[in-house]
Formats: sequence, C-alpha cells, structure tokens
Amino acid sequence: MKLRKLPKIVVEKIRARKFFRDVVMSVIGTTISIALTFGTAEMKNAQKKKKDGRATVMMVVHDIDESVRILREHAALEESYREVTLYALSQINQLDSLSNDTISLVLNYMLQGTPFDIDSSNEKIFQSSQDTWKNISNKGVIDLIQEFYRHRRSIIEEINTNLLFVEPISREMEHQMLLNTPGHFVDGNNAAKELKEILKSDEVDLYISYSPTRQRYYSTVADSWQRVSDQCKFMMSITDDEMAAYIANSKRTGFSIARKQLIGKWLLTSTSSANLETMEFFRDNSFVHTKFNEFTSAEYSGRMKVVRTMPGTWEVKGDSLIRHYTIGEHWETDFSEVTYTDEMAETVKKMIDEWQQQIDNLNETAKTESLGRRANLAYIDKSGNKIELHTYDDTNAEITQYIVREKEE
Repeated sequence: MKLRKLPKIVVEKIRARKFFRDVVMSVIGTTISIALTFGTAEMKNAQKKKKDGRATVMMVVHDIDESVRILREHAALEESYREVTLYALSQINQLDSLSNDTISLVLNYMLQGTPFDIDSSNEKIFQSSQDTWKNISNKGVIDLIQEFYRHRRSIIEEINTNLLFVEPISREMEHQMLLNTPGHFVDGNNAAKELKEILKSDEVDLYISYSPTRQRYYSTVADSWQRVSDQCKFMMSITDDEMAAYIANSKRTGFSIARKQLIGKWLLTSTSSANLETMEFFRDNSFVHTKFNEFTSAEYSGRMKVVRTMPGTWEVKGDSLIRHYTIGEHWETDFSEVTYTDEMAETVKKMIDEWQQQIDNLNETAKTESLGRRANLAYIDKSGNKIELHTYDDTNAEITQYIVREKEE
C-alpha cells in the first residue's frame, strides 16, 4: 500500500505545535531552574543567618558566664580575706609575730585598689549595630540580653560608688603609710605597727561587719545572671556541648603544632629585659626552661642576678604541649655588679647573705623535687614563629601566654 504524503499545511502545523511545545518546556525548565537556584540561595542565606544568630547569642552567653565567674570569685575572696583579717584582729597585740604573707593579705583586703570593672568588648559588639540582632530569630532573647547589659552596668556602678564597698585604707592613707615605712610597707615587712592602728579604726570595723552583706550581694547577682545565661540557651536551644565547642574554637587562634615546628629556642613575650624567660626544645625530646631575674634596691646600685635552670622532657599530643620537668633544677646567683656606700655596707652584705642562703635551700630542695608535669593547649601562627599557650592558675583562672622563636644571630 502506498503511503500518502501529508499535505504541506498539516506538516507546518505539526512543526509549529512542536516548536511551541519546546519553547514552553524551555521556559518552564528555565523558570524551575531559576526558582531552584534562588530558592537554594535563599535557603542557604537563611541557614547562615540562623548560624550567625546562634553564634552571637553564644558569644553573649559566654560573656554572661564570665561575669558570673568574676562575681563568684569576688564572693570567695571576700570570705577568705575576712577570715584572715579576723585572725589578725585576734592577734592584734602580736602582729609582729604574724608572717609577711598574712600581713600582706590583710593589707590587700583593706587597700583601695582600682575601680571594679568587667570587660565590655562583647557588649560593644552586640550593641554596635541592629544588623547584629536581625540574625537572632527570637526577639525575647534580644530583650533579655539588652536587659542583662543594662543591669551589669548598674551593678558595676553600685559596687564602685556604694560606701559599703569602699575599702578603709584610702590612697592618701596608703601614701602616708609608705612614708612611715619606706620600702617595707607594701610587702608586709615592718608594716605591723601601722596596721595595728588601722585595724582599731571604726572604718575597718564597719568594712568587716558588712563583709557578709557584700558576699551575699555578689552571690545573689551572680545567681540572677546565671539564670539569664540558662534562659538564653534554653530559648535558642543551645546545648552545653555546643557552648563548650564554641568556647574551645574561640580560644583557638592558630594552628596545631607539629613536632618539628617546636624545635628551637623560644622567648616568653610578656617578660622584660630584667626578667627574661626562655624555653629551648631539642630533637631528642629534652628541653631546658630558664628564667633570668635581676633585682634592684634602694640600698645598693647595680643588679642582683638570679638564674633558674629547669630541665625536662617534652611531647606534643593533639593540641597540647606537655612538659615533664625532671630532677636537676638549679639556681645560680651573681652579685658582681652590686655596689654600695660604706654606710650601707652592713645592710647590703646581710641582704646578700640572706639571698644566698635562700638560693642554697632551693638547690637542696631541687635535689629531690621537680615541678612535675605541665600541659598547655598550644597553637602556632602561620609564620611558624609565634606560639599561643593556654593554661590555668591555682584559682582555675585561664592564663594565655605567647612565646616567639629566638632569631639566630
């Protein structure tokens, strides 16, 4: 059977319909593609905003927690200082028999120091722009944070202006005591006589009697701020694990250290020329930690020098630099630069003898004792010549130190 050819007009109609269908499908496809692209971008942008908002809240929560820690430390110090001062009062007729450390603690409790303050850098970041707040989905959290910062400012002002928080020894009184006991007041030596009269004053009696009130104040405010911290975390569904990870990441400003990067001699940057501190790490995993101290005094010219050498072994585990100090620590003195007048000869010679006796005692102790184990979170910068060390002191307060590679001459 012979097939008949379709009329030309029919063919043209079919082709027109196919072209129209292809155009429509192309438009639909392009539209869907654009929608998906913009939808995905919008979704990613929304996710980023949510992440940024949570990071901002975590920054503030950490700031609140630090403020809580500071107030709790003040409450604890208030209690311990009060106990020492009450003990000194019970021995007021034998203050000369108390140790210099005890006298110094009482003086620190009584002296008017610098105004109370808490770092406000995170507050400034939060308050710097309303754009910061736009990423926080929960307006209640923003209100809560603003109220916390307002309250913190008022608490700082209250502590600095309320008479119940004012220490009894003013700056003027401290100056007079220094004049009465030149060179020996601040460290406790020969200050007992001056302190005896002050401890009998009404100002001291008032300050001590309100110590429990100050303790309760610090603790009560800390409790209220802790509730704000917990509320912010709850409202933003921030877990304790997330906070711990945020704090750990915020402290890390460099890169993990490779073993070979540590080899060499490093200088602690926070020391002065009169108090140098170095650590030299060797390829065999031994190290030498050395402290160079120079001391001046009104009694002599020149400097008394003391060098403390501490050997040990080291290792790098994860992000931590671990040092194991071994037996073999040694102290050396150098009095060769010390000069003095004939009038001060006896005083200075006695001072040198006392110094040497202390050094001899330390060397004797070092024959059987060492500093033991020390561990620091350690990060190195991209130059490979600066290391950040994180550690904690006896009060569990974090300390950050930096060491730099000593340049070869």
